[in-house]
Amino acid sequence: MEDKYYLTVAIDYTNGEPHLGHAYEKVAADVVARAQRLMGRRVFYSMGADEHSHNVMKAAQEQGLPVQEYCDRMAALWKGTWDELKLSYTHFMQTSDPRHEKAVQDLVQRIYDRGYVYRGIYRGLYCRSCEAFYSERDLVDGLCPWHLKPVEVVEEENYFFKLSAFQKPLEELMNRQPPFVEPDIRLHEVQKMLEEGLEDISLSRPHTGWGVPVPWDPTHTVYVWFDALITYLSAVGYGWREGWEAIWPADVHIIGKDILRFHCIIWPAMLMAADLPLPRKVFAHGFWYANGQRFSKTLGNVVDPKILAQRYGLDAMRHYLIAEIEFGADGNFTDESILKRTNSDLANDLGNLLNRTVSMLDRYFGGKVPAAEVGPDHPLRSLADRVVEDYRSHMEAFRLRQGVEAVFSLVKRANKYIDESQPWAKTDDPGAQGLILYALAETLRIVAILLSPILLQGAPGIFHQLGLDPALLETVRLEDARWGGLPPGTAIRKGAPLYPRLDPKQVEPVVPPR
Repeated sequence: MEDKYYLTVAIDYTNGEPHLGHAYEKVAADVVARAQRLMGRRVFYSMGADEHSHNVMKAAQEQGLPVQEYCDRMAALWKGTWDELKLSYTHFMQTSDPRHEKAVQDLVQRIYDRGYVYRGIYRGLYCRSCEAFYSERDLVDGLCPWHLKPVEVVEEENYFFKLSAFQKPLEELMNRQPPFVEPDIRLHEVQKMLEEGLEDISLSRPHTGWGVPVPWDPTHTVYVWFDALITYLSAVGYGWREGWEAIWPADVHIIGKDILRFHCIIWPAMLMAADLPLPRKVFAHGFWYANGQRFSKTLGNVVDPKILAQRYGLDAMRHYLIAEIEFGADGNFTDESILKRTNSDLANDLGNLLNRTVSMLDRYFGGKVPAAEVGPDHPLRSLADRVVEDYRSHMEAFRLRQGVEAVFSLVKRANKYIDESQPWAKTDDPGAQGLILYALAETLRIVAILLSPILLQGAPGIFHQLGLDPALLETVRLEDARWGGLPPGTAIRKGAPLYPRLDPKQVEPVVPPR
């Protein structure tokens, strides 16, 4: 029986189109999901659309559309982007879906019945852009810390959630091992929030005609952030389908660092109040900038992920996002950096290794993989064995960049091995020549398996040129990366270069020069 693995990404406001920041989170989660499948787990990967916000309703009104029709159109646009990027998500949940609304009402009622809700007057500082309340200490020069826009004083009658009742349990949660929040810098931020003390928060807003009605008082709707967080439960069937407990709890919530408070304080408190299991981990990634500046329509530096994939290639985009920065850190996109990494890693290192190997197999062995006994001390075999275990360790711990670097250390070593062993000079010793070329071909097979969560076109391309069925990568497991899996006598299929070098003059920049 396969282990289950449930991961989620943050659901997005659909009052605009996705940019690279949205795509980064989804691509990184997709790499995690595919790596977990490679390790033999049954993966459920959920994403969705956050629709019960004032900003979404306003956007629908500006376009003269019924709000539900607008939401459905925008959900189709976002799903279309994720499908074009070949993300392997399991479920896309719209918050306007009646099944989700049922789940929200069920969970909120459960929290109410357990005595964690009361009615009162709320007065606070509210940012309309992120639809969140802030305290004075959260503001930056009096502005919303994320949108840098003025906040407004809002006073209204709401239902409150007794967040303060969970101060101690949350402090204990943040001290547990393994850590509930990663990376460490984000855990420390959450601990600092807790040190400042928790206050009760609004669970509802007065009904505006859009949103999930509070089940015991339909004159109120559930506050949009309460509503949004519950998608992690509704996506697996909570409130509307039997068997949801087989998937919940989530193994990891992958989110941006700007929504730590909601996911690391409010969400676990909600689950504690409802007496439901907590997610095992929250991993908060950083932001991407373009040429050192935050994405801005005014500056004209918003990176469209579809255009990025079209100009550089889907594999180049995915590899760049994972290999360029530490998962959890901020990144700075430039056309120069993606060109450099694509030409260096994919064209010069990986593509060149494949081309040299299949060319020599074609020339010296009639296009077939030779039989050879490659001992455990062989430099490529011994390194490959270590790389497979390092890769497993890195991917399990969300060290995505290090996982990729481990694989490319094997690629670089294989290229160096060609120069050291000089198979072209051993035509008078077919045994030695065959051992060299079998070792290279088998190394490429292992590399293709390890990179299959990232290189959706390149990994099957390597299998094809090695004479293997690319469809095998759909069911392959990490155990299949053991040395010796390439059958001698396999007929290779020499093809075009896997990753031709990109000429900067031939690729139109995604971000116009400043």
